[in-house]
Amino acid sequence: MQSVTNSWANNDPAAAAQWVASFAAGASTTNAYATIARNWANSDATAASAWLVQLPANSSKDAAIVSFSNQVFQDDPQAAYKWAESVGDPNQRQQEVYSLLNRWVRTDPTGATAIIQQSSLSDDQKAQLLQRTNQN
Repeated sequence: MQSVTNSWANNDPAAAAQWVASFAAGASTTNAYATIARNWANSDATAASAWLVQLPANSSKDAAIVSFSNQVFQDDPQAAYKWAESVGDPNQRQQEVYSLLNRWVRTDPTGATAIIQQSSLSDDQKAQLLQRTNQN
């Protein structure tokens, strides 16, 4: 399923998303949604965003959001951060937000500082990241 999804998502992500939606939830479906989100972000991030918004809240949507946010980070870290904050599972959200902000600190410590302070991370996690902004 993964290779078909990857190939199809490169050419017609909307059709690939419709096809995957016809399958029962499971690990393969979750991986397929992540692949579609990543590939769609490369070709049309706006359309991919619209698709993500309409997905039902579940682990497949969370995987798609994580994949999407990681893909758009290079072009728009602010948008990537907002998407990471929308992950439904609290543990996965914290992990993704921390990971993304850690990347941001390495590429733009000044830009990352205000976002870190307003993030949903714990005070300890914020302190760790803010300390790194001072090292760069």
